[in-house]
Amino acid sequence: QQQQQQQQSPQASSDGRDPTQLSFVDDDRHTQEAYKRNKGRLIERNPYRDLAEFPDESSLFIGDLSRSVNEDMLRKLFEQLGEVEVDIKRDKVTKNNLGYGFVKFRNRCHAEQAKRKLNGLEIAGRAIRIGWAQKNTNLFVCLVGDVERHITGEHLREIFSEFGPIYEEDTFVKRNKYGFVKFKHRLHAEKAKAALDGKHLLTKNGYKTMKPVRIGWGDANTQRNCVHVQFEQNSASSVDLKEEDFKQQFQRFGVVNKVSLPRYSDKRLKGYGFIHFEENDEGEESAARAITELTASPIKGVVIMCNFGKRQNQRHKRFAQKKDGMMGDMDDDDGYGDQYGAYGGGGGGG
Repeated sequence: QQQQQQQQSPQASSDGRDPTQLSFVDDDRHTQEAYKRNKGRLIERNPYRDLAEFPDESSLFIGDLSRSVNEDMLRKLFEQLGEVEVDIKRDKVTKNNLGYGFVKFRNRCHAEQAKRKLNGLEIAGRAIRIGWAQKNTNLFVCLVGDVERHITGEHLREIFSEFGPIYEEDTFVKRNKYGFVKFKHRLHAEKAKAALDGKHLLTKNGYKTMKPVRIGWGDANTQRNCVHVQFEQNSASSVDLKEEDFKQQFQRFGVVNKVSLPRYSDKRLKGYGFIHFEENDEGEESAARAITELTASPIKGVVIMCNFGKRQNQRHKRFAQKKDGMMGDMDDDDGYGDQYGAYGGGGGGG
């Protein structure tokens, strides 16, 4: 029984203090040395197996598509190797394809064959690039409201591993304000998000968070001092929503360095934007608080949805710059194609 109590309250066993009197923890991940020893270690409550129950394990990313390629063309090509679902991403206004899409097979074996046989095949004058669809399995857990000194990375690992295998070193709490949880499978991440978003977290030792937590999608490219907002573009344009309107709302949470609302060539808003706070711990905290308190709230009558922004890697940045010269107002200025948080990398390759 004593051993069980120690497992339920690791802080009390490690430093001898009452967990209600914990000191401020800036980042509760293990030391860099421990990370190197345990990198990639999975925490599994049950002997999960990689079977067909995980549909994200059989989806392929198809890149470098010619503008003339459509769904039927891809379907006829890939269904030679098995039953498929095809989704080509398109510009919301022009309906032109954005140069990439996804093909989902019924099983992993057929997907592997397609990747091996069709990668580099020329379609409509361009060689296609095929890789595994890197669907985001990372969750952002916002504890903002009251400082949750009771909730640590160990508690998140304890709670979320009940839904499926999670990666130990990528599951942690920062500044007692928010945390991240990385699952092995998208399906388990979706179930955890559906079950816990807007609910109080309850630890095994009986502690319940003071306020419900907010859970959204986040990944390794998350820019934690930046808020990505989405809104209905026609409504926003009709009320003449401007950068200053967003700044007035968001500066209640901290210093706003920049507000960016991408527009089409005719000055219409594209339906999303970015609010940049200071690039420090205070800026990260401001962004987390803003996401929690402003998501699903209106600005001049237009409802906004909030999540963390994402850093644009150099490869995507170069591609966006090239596309800017080729496709005019089809591109998304800050590197977002379809929807933020849907795919955590999305690229082809290995």
